[in-house]
Amino acid sequence: MRLPLHVPFGLSKAFYYRKVRRDTRLSAGQKATDALRHTLAGLKRRLPFRSQRPMLVTFSGIDGSGKSAHARALARALETCEVSVRSVWSRGGSSRLTDAAIALARPLVARGGSAAPAESQRALSVARKRAWLQRPLVRAGWVWLVTLDLLGRYWLRVAWPLLRGRVVISDRYVYDALVELAVLTGSDRVLDGLAARTLRALTPRPRRAYLLEVTPAQALARKPDETLEYLSEQADAYRRAAERWGLERVGTTADFGSASDPIVHQVLSDYYRNWRTLIGALFMTNPARR
Repeated sequence: MRLPLHVPFGLSKAFYYRKVRRDTRLSAGQKATDALRHTLAGLKRRLPFRSQRPMLVTFSGIDGSGKSAHARALARALETCEVSVRSVWSRGGSSRLTDAAIALARPLVARGGSAAPAESQRALSVARKRAWLQRPLVRAGWVWLVTLDLLGRYWLRVAWPLLRGRVVISDRYVYDALVELAVLTGSDRVLDGLAARTLRALTPRPRRAYLLEVTPAQALARKPDETLEYLSEQADAYRRAAERWGLERVGTTADFGSASDPIVHQVLSDYYRNWRTLIGALFMTNPARR
């Protein structure tokens, strides 16, 4: 309820303490405890830090599966609960470092089809990458370059916020990078190679790792610049990866809420289950008097 005038913070606290002091139903100890918890809770709300537990949630899947939309919906739900959230996006082979490497190697790759439609352009791009990665030295160098590049980014953008007690939502994670490498190289050995094991061992493990699944045809309708063949190959690789790494598979073919609502419920339930921190315990109000 909105009041017709602004009540200063100090005045509202003075009235509250006066009410507690005059409450004949409370003992002296209860009054002191109630006043202390109320004071700490007020300070918590006004100071620029949060007492919360860290948590990493990741969304994986083919382009058009709804990763970004579901990540935003989850972030909004957590922010509504006053949980400090950090949202990140990353894609293997998409950074200044890898762009520089691609620019250096581009003269080695055959060009063509500049006037082709968007779908044909995408097919040509995938074909060029695959031809490039058939060279053993180039393939090994690219896999390790992507691995080291992602390690640096995940340490800075995921591990560090987690250490500071943030909830991190990652739109794409190590699983997506490894699946893309496996599809481009045409071999699942990339998923179990030394680079993959290093990447998975040295990056934070998600509390919830979702694989959003949609039919390749529907994904193509959402992302018309892709190709049906490439999306189908990715979908098959993701299914194998889900079994290998234990990703939670969620269908996103139906309406958005039917997938988003269970995800939000699962994450919030998991987050608040047995939630305890020292500062949080001090800030908790008396449940019997809420």
